[in-house]
Amino acid sequence: MDSLKRKRTQQRRELTFAANAFESAIQSDNMDEIDNAFLMLSETADSLFKTETAVRDIWCDSENFEEAAFETDQDKSLEYRRRWLNLQNRYRKLKKPSKTEINTTLGSVHEDYQAQNNQLPVLFQNQSLKIRSLKALSQYLAFGVIKKITQAQSVTKR
Repeated sequence: MDSLKRKRTQQRRELTFAANAFESAIQSDNMDEIDNAFLMLSETADSLFKTETAVRDIWCDSENFEEAAFETDQDKSLEYRRRWLNLQNRYRKLKKPSKTEINTTLGSVHEDYQAQNNQLPVLFQNQSLKIRSLKALSQYLAFGVIKKITQAQSVTKR
């Protein structure tokens, strides 16, 4: 168990390093750098939490189980998990489209609609979508499919 604890200590240090690198990447506003830093952080966290689970399982099965020491160890483990979840949540918020991006997309769709004599753009005449009006389109967009529309618009503009 001592070797697992040493491994875990090293992985905690690596997680701290990866978390700091991720926070620095966020400050740079470079999404490629942020994505790479988050990937590194994610892999480090997964590895650490597997080791944490192994240590916990061995400790619980130990004959020399000391509850106070175990609780202290678990509290420390929860601090790392809490930090990971906090950073994961920040990353998700960064990847979520902003209201400005949504409004811009809706605005360009509306312009396309008006330009084609009140017909929905070809993009939205797809029968699988079954969108017949701007109201239906706005409801469709409200359910988080902005990314598909943005990608499709860039393809149709080429």
